[in-house]
Amino acid sequence: MRSGCYHIIFLIGFSLLANTIAAQETPVIVTYYDIDSLLIKEKYSISEDKQLIGQYESYFASGGRKTVGWYTNNVPDSSWQYFYENGNPKTVGALNMGVKSGEWKHFYENGNLHMKGKMEGEKRIGRWTFYYENGKEKSIGQYKNNKKEQIWNYFYEDGNLKAQAFYEGGSGDYKELYPSGALKMEGYNSNGKSTGKWKFYYETGEQQAEGFFKNGSRSGNWKYFHTNGQVSATGNYSTGRKDGLWKYYYPDGKLRSEGIERDGQKEGFWKLYYESGETKASGNFDAGSGKYFEFYENGKQKASGNVVNGKNEGKWTYYNEAGQEEGFAIFRRGVGKYQGYYENGALKMEGTLENSKRVGIWKLFNTDGSLAGYYKPVYENDRPIFKTAESFGDDNKFDKPGYRVKKKKSRYFNPKVNEFKGYIFSTNPLLGYLGFIPLSIERYKQERLGYELTASYHRNPFFRSFSNVDVGEPYYEGLSFSLRQKLYSEYGSSGMFYFGHQVSYQQLRYNARTDDPVLDIVTADDTRYSYDLLIGTRWLKDPDNGGITWDVHLGIGIGNKTFTRNYIEGDLTNSFFNDQDEEGMIFPIRFGLTIGYIIPRKRNSPVKIKS
Repeated sequence: MRSGCYHIIFLIGFSLLANTIAAQETPVIVTYYDIDSLLIKEKYSISEDKQLIGQYESYFASGGRKTVGWYTNNVPDSSWQYFYENGNPKTVGALNMGVKSGEWKHFYENGNLHMKGKMEGEKRIGRWTFYYENGKEKSIGQYKNNKKEQIWNYFYEDGNLKAQAFYEGGSGDYKELYPSGALKMEGYNSNGKSTGKWKFYYETGEQQAEGFFKNGSRSGNWKYFHTNGQVSATGNYSTGRKDGLWKYYYPDGKLRSEGIERDGQKEGFWKLYYESGETKASGNFDAGSGKYFEFYENGKQKASGNVVNGKNEGKWTYYNEAGQEEGFAIFRRGVGKYQGYYENGALKMEGTLENSKRVGIWKLFNTDGSLAGYYKPVYENDRPIFKTAESFGDDNKFDKPGYRVKKKKSRYFNPKVNEFKGYIFSTNPLLGYLGFIPLSIERYKQERLGYELTASYHRNPFFRSFSNVDVGEPYYEGLSFSLRQKLYSEYGSSGMFYFGHQVSYQQLRYNARTDDPVLDIVTADDTRYSYDLLIGTRWLKDPDNGGITWDVHLGIGIGNKTFTRNYIEGDLTNSFFNDQDEEGMIFPIRFGLTIGYIIPRKRNSPVKIKS
């Protein structure tokens, strides 16, 4: 009996010793990003027969964990975790000999849950929940063999029900609601795409439109309705674009316009009508472009000009109801500066047109050329229904000789009467495709002066991390700053032209991966200073009240660049960054295109504009 116990103890001890020896025979292998073995890239173990076994870990170059998992005989197994570079979890789930199994969770970079549910291989099964980035539920429902099943509920970010669908095999009836709970649309959804007949509704309950979808795109004949139930438009779609004869109607059912559309553009002869049935306008188009004529109800010509891609372009001429020419406008992409004249040729009025609509503040002049006042057109249902004017008498400072003398001073640095002032915040994420994204703030004084501070984040390739860059491919990231002064001109049809200058500083770090097992990564530093001259234009949606604005500029500068290689050049590295000049004088070309928003600061108001 006692010998049997000794035998068992011996077997246990031998087993522990064997496992210890086996563990010693599979040491942990560590790889590094850098030559000094400071930045760990991976940790793993390999068995005698060269297979991955045990725990696996990988790291970002910044030092944070990237992946943690487990291998069994070279196959991913057990629990696996993936992380964002900021340390927050990205994906968590289990693998059963390389096959996804059980619950998987996916997270946003801010740490909030993105989605969670069960996996069976690459198929979703059972209950799945999806979330907005703020943590609120976005949708909840069941999957069967990777297809949606039974009731699915969709939510707005405030938690109110947005839509509900009843699926069978991934297809089913779908209804979407307004935030108020009123029905917005209803139809059939098949594997995530609208198909069959759909109906749309106004929030007040009246039908807004109806037609068919095919593979997620509008197809065939569609009808649109006014709130009174009358048809507002009817025509045909092909693969989501208007195609064929389209007709548009007034709320009383009378024809408003008709013509052919191809790929969403007017094609051939188009005709527009007044409610009386008289011709309002006509044009002959080729892919949305052509000669266009407008008429008064008495049949006399009102205006004529060219349309390009659906917008007024070039010179347009305008006539009074007697048939006499009374003014013209030069358009660019639908926006034009209009000037109207008295019969004696003196300037009568001027202002901005957006296609056929007068916008902004217009100036009125007396026959002797003096300023008479301002007016602001107000539209309802495409018709000017109200406009106000402010008259200036002989005592008004606009007519005083002393005021005219002051105008001889530089317009760029002297405060202006009724000057709009504000701050402009702007950026352009699309510039990421050129390797940088700017963020700017400008202290802005209308048609006179602006001071702008810009900070830009540089990275190339912008939408790939360094860990995904091929061996030998240059990669850089860094920051640049510029302080700019702009001298604005008066607002015109192409925006508000300006010229200016700036001082700039840029610091970039270049990286490249090598084939050298010792020197894994090479780096270099690029530092630049410059002084630049610029020209540009700023376009504002509402020049007098702020809001959306676009800015585009082009310039050239002179400066200095230093390029420092942080490695010893050799056979494997001497070709890296060869397209970079080491140092010396540079002449950088500057280009920028940003969209922003003007926040008004204050306005002086001796001039009254009623609205």
